[in-house]
Amino acid sequence: IDSGIVNKLENNKNFPFFLKYPSKLVLKFKFLIDIFLGIPDIEWPWILSSQKLLKQIYKKHKPFLIISSYPVSSHLLAAKIKKMDPRIKWISEFPDLWSQNHIYPYGKIRQRIDTFLEKNTLHFCDKIITCQPGWANKLKKLHSAKVEYIPHCIDLDLHNKQIKKNSEKNIFTIRYLGTLYKEQFSYLEIFMEAFENFIDYIETNKLNRKNRFNKRISVEFIGTKSDDLLRLISSQKHKNYYNILPKISYEESVKLMHNSNLLLLPLYSKDGLLIDWFSSKIIDYIGSRNKCLIIGDHCEDFKKLTNNKYPLINTKKVCLEILIKLFNKYENFSDDLSIGEKLDLSQFSIKTLSSRFINLN
Repeated sequence: IDSGIVNKLENNKNFPFFLKYPSKLVLKFKFLIDIFLGIPDIEWPWILSSQKLLKQIYKKHKPFLIISSYPVSSHLLAAKIKKMDPRIKWISEFPDLWSQNHIYPYGKIRQRIDTFLEKNTLHFCDKIITCQPGWANKLKKLHSAKVEYIPHCIDLDLHNKQIKKNSEKNIFTIRYLGTLYKEQFSYLEIFMEAFENFIDYIETNKLNRKNRFNKRISVEFIGTKSDDLLRLISSQKHKNYYNILPKISYEESVKLMHNSNLLLLPLYSKDGLLIDWFSSKIIDYIGSRNKCLIIGDHCEDFKKLTNNKYPLINTKKVCLEILIKLFNKYENFSDDLSIGEKLDLSQFSIKTLSSRFINLN
């Protein structure tokens, strides 16, 4: 509800007492407003303010095709255009689901309202697109419109231009790129526990003196802001190995993916249950053909994506064994962690997915 603001207030002893609790009350009040008034999402005022512009655009351009995506409010506006002229083809895209969202935050009563609104809004939609096969199956149960699964795409040309640079021989870098969600923290903690033992192992055996990575070991979180992450890092014995870095361009992120020794991805769980979500990030990780440390139990869509050939890394023991093996014999380590080496990457190319989109019937 607060992007970490409430936690920051709670843990900031210097913040004035007479301001702390009113501030927390205002943020919680905002959350209640989002639940009961922020329907279908917090962008709902846009639906009201855009009515005049919507009519002007329709009158001027008379579109033959409309595409609605994000925010969810956009689907309501697209439905209104479709009502103006039923001959217009309407494609609705869901990079994240609406009422069936994998991390739906608002409770069961609000979810029933959103389900009703979603069914009625998309009733006359000609095509619904989503990015995971499991999500497509969920949408098919809810909607009469044809549902298509089109995975996230990557810039393969950009990836292919990047050559893994061996100039960083004296650095062993583990990187996570992008937003970090609270649903990833249970598996992230497994990694951090394993990493603590990994550093203990190195220091005990003095491997850092004779290993080719004899200058620096680094774990980098790039482009994420999280007070929970800061607190988790600060609680680690070997916290000096961690770095939180600002957002970078997509081009720069691709370069860093290729130059990493290991790409980190904690998977997702909520209340101890597996979430059927593998993140668009993994597609770019695959495009880099680099080694990936993907921690957590595998949902069905993840198994399909990797042809069920990626090793299960869901305990501290397994994670630690992999870190040690990689550190000691990186070049000779099995390619089981390099998903991109085993898949036909053209299926994720912009060209392939553009042709699939154009050929939607």
